[in-house]
Amino acid sequence: MIAQVRGLAKLRYQVADPKTYSVVAALHNAGLFRRGMTLVGSHAYGVLLNTLGIAAGLYQSFNVDVARGAALGSDAPTPGFAELLAQTGLKVVEVPAFHPGDPFDVI
Repeated sequence: MIAQVRGLAKLRYQVADPKTYSVVAALHNAGLFRRGMTLVGSHAYGVLLNTLGIAAGLYQSFNVDVARGAALGSDAPTPGFAELLAQTGLKVVEVPAFHPGDPFDVI
């Protein structure tokens, strides 16, 4: 499979780095995409480019953006999101919750 991915990259298909693959794999293996989670952001853009067969400039993104339209279905118990990502062995930095209308500090 690694040889196939390298071949696709040579043909200017968008490919992600190994850390991104490990995060997306952890989310997939936990069944979160099946339960309503959606990949968004630059990696989703790369998937669209590949699906349409469009060769575009490479992008570099160090985050995986996901979204959901409603609460995720709960057909099977899973660990918390931070615990799930910690299973990848990568350093996880939690972003504090943001609520529109809350005051914020400008640095």
